[in-house]
Amino acid sequence: MWEKYAWCVPSSTIDVPDISLYDHSRTAAGIAACLSDYHSPDTGNDHAIRDRTTEKFRLLAGDLSGIQRALFAFAPGRSKGVAKTLRARSFLLSLVSEAALELALSRLDAHPTQVFMNAGGRFLVLLPNVPRLVPALHDVRRVVEQWCRARFGGRLTLNLDWNVTLCGNDFYGKRFRVILETVRERSEQAKKRKAERRPDGERPLERQRRVRLVRTIRTVPVRGHVRELRPGAGRTG
Repeated sequence: MWEKYAWCVPSSTIDVPDISLYDHSRTAAGIAACLSDYHSPDTGNDHAIRDRTTEKFRLLAGDLSGIQRALFAFAPGRSKGVAKTLRARSFLLSLVSEAALELALSRLDAHPTQVFMNAGGRFLVLLPNVPRLVPALHDVRRVVEQWCRARFGGRLTLNLDWNVTLCGNDFYGKRFRVILETVRERSEQAKKRKAERRPDGERPLERQRRVRLVRTIRTVPVRGHVRELRPGAGRTG
């Protein structure tokens, strides 16, 4: 209801606002939720809450990698039903990102207002910088990576990074832009290291090369049937 009526209301009437009242109030609620989780009853005094120099916040960045490869993986020469398949796959990929985000919010006991961005296979969540969340973050990454590996065979992965911390002063001026640029750079680095954390300790690229050499027959679904594809007979994407 608040989004329905406040999306077109300016967030300020005394200067030039750059966001709506809905976005402003949602962001403020997310920051307040993090502060509530960060400050315990013993440290929740007025001076500690107003302190803007302590790094009380942590950013969780999620980036779905391999979207184009998973979206356009068709058998050679296929033309019938491509448009419907693309729409279905696009919907599936959006659900993968949404499901990973919902899993993170559930495991971290975070409020939906703490989601600062969720679009195009990427999301950004503001979290309190407390030690108890670190094991939960590792657990979320392990669950998501195992599911993506089992479901998509490594073609589609969700890269998670939560190493960027910030204080209250970082929300002002151009400092938050610098923080977002740091998050983007770390996400790009995470793409280059995707799926490195295997339970057996084996590097994924070495395993992929060995699988390509050993595997002699691949089976791919074609129009409800299974076709054997031998090396040299073409690629399936």
